[in-house]
Amino acid sequence: QLQTLQVVSPLATLARGYSILLDEQGQAIRSAEQTRNGQRLTARLNEGELLVRVEDNHLTPVTLSLLD
Repeated sequence: QLQTLQVVSPLATLARGYSILLDEQGQAIRSAEQTRNGQRLTARLNEGELLVRVEDNHLTPVTLSLLD
């Protein structure tokens, strides 16, 4: 059970290279609709944090290519 908990842990996700965006109140951002231009967010990484500012929130999905 401990191993299962470790695999699904948010910290394990960060260790794989992902980040978690947090608003000013420390709430996780799950959608671009939750942000506004100029808003300051915190990007929580595996090692440390970045303070970031929203320049544009694309409300339609952006297609990313793994081949670029």
